[in-house]
Amino acid sequence: MSQILNETLSQYIEQYTSDVHPYLLKIERDTHLNVLHSHMVSGSYQAKLLQMLCLISNPTCILEIGTFTGFATMAFAEVIKESGKVITIEADKELFEIAKQNISQSPWSERIVMHLSQANDIIPEILLENNVDMVFIDADKKNNINYYNLCVEKLKSGALIITDNVLWKGNVLHQNMNNQTKLIHEFNVFVNNDSRVEVMILPVRDGLSIARKK
Repeated sequence: MSQILNETLSQYIEQYTSDVHPYLLKIERDTHLNVLHSHMVSGSYQAKLLQMLCLISNPTCILEIGTFTGFATMAFAEVIKESGKVITIEADKELFEIAKQNISQSPWSERIVMHLSQANDIIPEILLENNVDMVFIDADKKNNINYYNLCVEKLKSGALIITDNVLWKGNVLHQNMNNQTKLIHEFNVFVNNDSRVEVMILPVRDGLSIARKK
């Protein structure tokens, strides 16, 4: 579950957290067996947190930046209202095809719209054409601030921007950060200083930033 909590406590937390849908468990398992960099899949515990945030905030349209194999995409689609939709963007064609197959066989495919595109190219169009009220950023970390800025100004008050991997295995604490870690730390500083939002970081898995538009 977490790279921050010790394994015993992680197991305890998972034991007393509701299970995800069996199809999501299958996709998580298949991802770990068959996909390179499978550690990037959100995982069951994080999926339950994302679903809980969705159930609490009750969005009508979720924008996901970074589909990977579609696990988090479908987790959102399972709990969003029937009239709602999840719009997801993936730049990698191979991953897009894997996710497309996973999503097409799911019970929630009709609630999901997929785009094979560079996110920077299509986000403005999506925001113009849809009333997005939740964003999940889980793509190339060097563009986190770009994606965030493209979204935050267009969102209504109360909308959430959730960003994954903001603790980067704890490397954000190191004195000598590599370039990737510096970019993630700079993103955290930027959002914390952004007067347009309230933000908190949760030590879930690899760190989740949750920013709420004022």
